[in-house]
Amino acid sequence: MQVAVAGIVVAAIILIAGAFWVGKSASEDTEKAVRNVSLLYLNGLAERREQVVAAKLADYISDLDVAVASNNLDAAFEAAHALKGVLGNLSLTPLYTPMVELTEHLRARETMDYAPLLNQILAKKAELAAL
Repeated sequence: MQVAVAGIVVAAIILIAGAFWVGKSASEDTEKAVRNVSLLYLNGLAERREQVVAAKLADYISDLDVAVASNNLDAAFEAAHALKGVLGNLSLTPLYTPMVELTEHLRARETMDYAPLLNQILAKKAELAAL
């Protein structure tokens, strides 16, 4: 009889310990799975954000280029000012700095050759895109 009781106690201990071990293992596996899915989602979100920002920057630069080429300084100023705001918000200082200069020239509606400043901005954009 004592052997039977001891066997039942040992079996109960094994079952309880096994349940705790399986529960802990399942919890750790769940945490790992949630972390991996979250990282996958965040990486996808970051890639999409990069695509949207790059497309928006390209649109603004294209609008600016067209406006300057057609000597429409009002439209050029609007595009430059909007682009300057985006660059400042994103802390893209290498692009922001020459954009500030270009925006101020356009704000004053100066008649000048804007190509060197535009080329400098395009070169900085290409440098950043290569990173």
